[in-house]
Amino acid sequence: MKHVIILQGDKAWLDVGSEAWRLPVPIVKTSEGWRFDMAAGEEEILTRAIGRNELSAIAAMHAYVDAQQDYYHLNHRWAQKIISSEGKKDGLYWPTSPGEAPSPLGPAFSPTVPGSGYHGYRFRIIAGRDDQSVALLAWPIAWGETGVMSFMIDQQDRVYQANLGEESAAKAQEITRFTPDADAGWQVAEP
Repeated sequence: MKHVIILQGDKAWLDVGSEAWRLPVPIVKTSEGWRFDMAAGEEEILTRAIGRNELSAIAAMHAYVDAQQDYYHLNHRWAQKIISSEGKKDGLYWPTSPGEAPSPLGPAFSPTVPGSGYHGYRFRIIAGRDDQSVALLAWPIAWGETGVMSFMIDQQDRVYQANLGEESAAKAQEITRFTPDADAGWQVAEP
């Protein structure tokens, strides 16, 4: 197995494998020699997990836009909920029987434990810029632990992000319409 040590002053990073994956725990030089900095490693692991969750939330939001398009073509209206009412097809996801056409959105948005979210995020359909469209809002289940940024996506597949802070969950409940106001911290999320 290949590995490379990247030395940066009194800190070193270990890149391993054919893709040079960087070990999240840095090695630091102390008066007693070199040692792994577990506290810095813990912080880096959390940062990476948050980054993965945020990227997964954005990918899920793009899947939502596709699912809304499929739902609209079937029903000539936008879905107002993610999970259908029991026994109905009034949302983007509903359970299917063998041989039945799948729902527009897969079961990943239907957690086995209600309210548990998806990759550290909760999602809710909100009104679009006008009364004829819809958008999707996503916010971290536990700000600073499962995610930092909140996201909105419109029917044109444009993602906006904002750091709503520790009160993300409460602030998300106040958002009922897609209005990514720059004064409120919303900005286009770069792909």
